[in-house]
Amino acid sequence: MKRIYLAAAAGLLALLSIAPGALRAAALEGPISLTINQPVAVQSTVLLPGTYLVKSVGTYSTEGVVMIFNQDGKRVATSEVNNVERRPGSPETSGYSLYESAPGTTPALHDVFAAGQDIGIEFPAPR
Repeated sequence: MKRIYLAAAAGLLALLSIAPGALRAAALEGPISLTINQPVAVQSTVLLPGTYLVKSVGTYSTEGVVMIFNQDGKRVATSEVNNVERRPGSPETSGYSLYESAPGTTPALHDVFAAGQDIGIEFPAPR
């Protein structure tokens, strides 16, 4: 009986260790359109208001890097990925949120979500 419990626990642990990787990879499938209406910092780069495309380099589970391109297809920023975020529901539009910032400073990008998906990319907090 003890062996059955140990085998079940080992199987559950193996399943749980695979699931986060699948979630991370799913979060970065395809580019995410990001339209911002104010200057936003992404690590050491400030993005001006406009529309950008966020693309992964590999998958989060292996690379942990995204690139941000402007409408002309020029890479304007590269960032590490901090984590995978979930939002309630699956809104039809893409969205983003910002870290809180001190008055007079440029807020930093916190996370971005693709249209119709509840899984998004979380960026590292500013230092």
